[in-house]
Amino acid sequence: MVNSASPKRCAIIGAGVSGLPSARWAKAYGYEPVVFELRNNVGGLWYYQNENTEFSCVMKKTIMNTSKEMSAYSDFPPPLDFPWFMTNQRMHQYLQLYAKHHDILKNVRFNHRVTRVERTPDFEETGEWAVEYQDANKNKSSEVFQAVLICTGRQSVPFMPPEYPGQKNFKGKIIHSKDYKDANIFENKKVLIVGLGNSGTDAASEVGQIAKSCFLSTRRGAWIHHRTIYGKPNDIYCNRRILEYVKKVFGRDFHAGLMERAFRSCFDHKIYGLNPEHKSYNQDPILICDELQLRLAAGQVVLKPEIHSFTENSVKFADGTVEEIEDVVMATGFSYNFDYLENGKIIPTKDDDLRLWKNMFPLSLMESKKGTTLAMVGMLQLSGAIMPAMEMQARVFFEVNAGHVKLPTTNAMHAEIMRDQEQRRRQYMGARANYTKVCFIDYMREMGQLIGCYADPFRLVFTDPKLAYRLLFHPDLPYSYRLQGPFAWPKAREMIFSVYERMDCGLIKKDTRAVQKVQSRDKGYLTMSVVSLTLSSAIFFYLLNSLLTVMV
Repeated sequence: MVNSASPKRCAIIGAGVSGLPSARWAKAYGYEPVVFELRNNVGGLWYYQNENTEFSCVMKKTIMNTSKEMSAYSDFPPPLDFPWFMTNQRMHQYLQLYAKHHDILKNVRFNHRVTRVERTPDFEETGEWAVEYQDANKNKSSEVFQAVLICTGRQSVPFMPPEYPGQKNFKGKIIHSKDYKDANIFENKKVLIVGLGNSGTDAASEVGQIAKSCFLSTRRGAWIHHRTIYGKPNDIYCNRRILEYVKKVFGRDFHAGLMERAFRSCFDHKIYGLNPEHKSYNQDPILICDELQLRLAAGQVVLKPEIHSFTENSVKFADGTVEEIEDVVMATGFSYNFDYLENGKIIPTKDDDLRLWKNMFPLSLMESKKGTTLAMVGMLQLSGAIMPAMEMQARVFFEVNAGHVKLPTTNAMHAEIMRDQEQRRRQYMGARANYTKVCFIDYMREMGQLIGCYADPFRLVFTDPKLAYRLLFHPDLPYSYRLQGPFAWPKAREMIFSVYERMDCGLIKKDTRAVQKVQSRDKGYLTMSVVSLTLSSAIFFYLLNSLLTVMV
């Protein structure tokens, strides 16, 4: 076993959207990051490869569901010429630019597979971990690290549902959406897509255009939203702190009613047979798809209930209908496998109940004084952009291990996990994947408060009222978590106030792309401002009470 010559090293498993910010913040806190990456490039899921491999990646035509400014890392705004929504190619380009900007590439060991991570014999004194790995030539090695971050994401192990009656006799091909790249292989075929998630709706929207017939099977309806609303990215409207106060004051049913009205304004769920019986807050995240409505309207995609059984060349559905099917795509999500972490003893995976405090720290390690030296980054399902939350997790990890955060007792952590899980069980449908779901704004606030980087708008009312207004009534941008606290970024305030100009630069023709005050005369932004002011008057007394509480 090779001991580290460096005083502090952090092993980071994965060089994707969670591994790269983890390496960036490891450097900031004096660690030497060593990033183990299975692929030959950074980007993780966003490194598209046309051939089928063991690695998961996005589909060929995938476009981000969240807008570029909401999806940015906190000190690295996307290039001005990037449009609102990044394709997978642009997203990969952004990640490469980020890695180069923070000089991370030299710390990445490509084509390396981590095979085992275990505590060293003196772990209780040192908090160190032994990491075993293989290089591209299958040579095995082991090194000791002072910290470990698991950044392999939520989409590594495809989940296949239990076999349906007659499935073994089916003569067609059944694949998981992990192996779906583009629709060309289904041209002029009879195809069934199983699962009404983001992957399922995207696949159906593509396949429906070239297949002989395309069916989309779902057990229940779903709330589906477009990427834009009022002619602008929907997440700049939906992810505002003021809306969380609306939820607290008027109740989540009132808030859900507002959101569902917005969903119906761009997609008549009832007429397309998608109208769900559940409230929008029972489904998180809300599905984002711009094309499914058109495919349904054109008859290119036909909705079906859940599968009842298979025959050799057909599928029978729960409503008794039978359709001839040649190929099936199971868009049924992913599972977890952490057997390489001490044979799966550190993180349980039964029913996806990972027992992670703040979706990061394994509860099984918290009895140890050195138990915080290993954590997960990216085990989240958010009602918003995931990249800022992943970066926040990395910041929290290093602040905790720097001794700057006072952690609750293990019993308190356990109680919090149980309370959160029970709340998720009551709120969300189904058993799988509930335990990783969090509200973007609530989670960012909680994590920001842990390390002192949450800029409370109520504290800024008298010292910086313009900024307070921006933080409360405008998008909850990643830059707002660099206004104060550790490693505050001097340009954060400027980025917050110039966000609308930067957003639209990618869509404005180059010869007219000079800095423009587009937000001051934009109808969409103006509409939301009026709505915000109306809501602010309705909850004035609540905010006043909160302000007085803070001041006291």
